This record gives sequence, structure tokens and C-alpha cells, in this order.
Amino acid sequence: MSQAQARSGNSQASKNRAKQFMFTQAYEQMKDFDSATLRPSRPRGAAPHLSFEVYFDGEDVVGEGGPYRQFFTDVSQELQVVAQKLGEEEEDEKDDAGEEGAGGRTGQEGIGLLIASRNMRDRAPRGKDNYALNPVAVSSHELDLYHFLGVLMGVCIRTDTNLSINLPTLVWK
Repeated sequence: MSQAQARSGNSQASKNRAKQFMFTQAYEQMKDFDSATLRPSRPRGAAPHLSFEVYFDGEDVVGEGGPYRQFFTDVSQELQVVAQKLGEEEEDEKDDAGEEGAGGRTGQEGIGLLIASRNMRDRAPRGKDNYALNPVAVSSHELDLYHFLGVLMGVCIRTDTNLSINLPTLVWK
């Protein structure tokens, strides 16, 4: 099997695994949206400023703003928890080699867009809660997911909604 075929197979497995995440489900539903539809005019009065509507199957939620904000909270946590679990797997490998580590949950697969930053891995006093973009996430599907993450960041800026992703100051400053 060639490297290209192996990468293609890994990319397909990554796509199938990622379908379980809210972030990738939203990407699949919104990838063909015209970007102009995500830039609505600010409503007058007390109506919430939303770029799209969010429905959670099987949940009774009142109002439009609650599910919308909850979506962004869930996506933020999902991206970072996955990255934290991946970072903890590296620590488990150190444990197996006889080095100190905090232990963690192995066998957890994630989206893979964010990884533990060097400061997090080294437990540095500053920036130890930050995540970094994954430099090996370069398949066309992963680049599309990064683009979608950027779209969501823009939506949050326009609608005054929080997308709480801990990125190094180099990214946001």
C-alpha cells in the first residue's frame, strides 16, 4: 500500500470517527451554506442576534438564544476536551517509559484540530491551559474543518457570542 493510499484510508477513518462530534455534525450540515446567510442584520429590540437556528433533538428548550449559545459552549468544550485527552495520552506513554506523568485516558480519539500546547505538555507556569493548532492536520477534510472553525469564530464575533477556546496569545492578540 502506498503512502497516499494509507493517508487516504486514515483520512476516511478520521471522517467516520468525527461524525460523532457536534462540531463535525454542524460542519456537515452547514458546509454548503452561502456565507452571506451567516451575516444577518442585527435585529431591533430585544430579539437575539443569531446567524442560524440550533435544534437539539430530543431536548425541550425554550427560546432561540439558549440553544444557540449552548451550541458554541459545547463545541468549545468538545474541541478542548479532545485535545486534552490527546495530550494525556502522551503523558501515559511517558509513564510507560518510566518517566513521571499525570496519567490519563488512553484510547480516546478526537477531531484532532487542536492539540495540547508545549506549555501544557511541559506544565509551564504560563499558558499551561492553552491549545495549539495541530500541525499534522493537513488533509483537505481537516483544512475544511479549520475553515469552518474560522467561520464559527466570525459568527461569534458578529453575534456577541462566546467561543471559549484557549489559544496562545500569538493567535488572538
